[in-house]
Amino acid sequence: MKIKIFSLICCIFILLPFPVLAYTALIGTPAQYDDTFLAELSQKHQRLTSIDSKKAVLIGGSSLAFGIDSQLLEEYIGMPVVNYGLYAAIGTKAMLDMSEKYINEGDIVVICPETEAQTYSLYYNAESILQATDGNLSLLLDSGFSNYGKIISGLPAFAKSKLSFYK
Repeated sequence: MKIKIFSLICCIFILLPFPVLAYTALIGTPAQYDDTFLAELSQKHQRLTSIDSKKAVLIGGSSLAFGIDSQLLEEYIGMPVVNYGLYAAIGTKAMLDMSEKYINEGDIVVICPETEAQTYSLYYNAESILQATDGNLSLLLDSGFSNYGKIISGLPAFAKSKLSFYK
């Protein structure tokens, strides 16, 4: 009986700080990454979700974000273009997972991975995703259930970086 009580007390003291840390990092402090390039994810996602017609969706990293003239491409192909390129270190998987449910039949999807191993794999950088969604946490709902464990495991590093900026 004493061992069970001791184990329960240990678990409470070990696990209790985690929800407090998560709350503090996600909700308890103002967004710290709103003025960074990563915060552009919110506008890119809004564009993706606002187009009901057939569209071209370009998915990739920053070379796509900076290297494609979406308006010119839109004029050339005669349909809306969504440049869903942001940051290679986030991982191609993250960008694919976040866009998947907004890609419809008839849409053109072009995947433009950058030339590094992370973009050709199932790599998922939870800390970067948390930074990119810092000002719009609802985007995490589109991250996909399979990534929630990664997001939770990325919370300590994210909390540390966010709170260090907040100080």
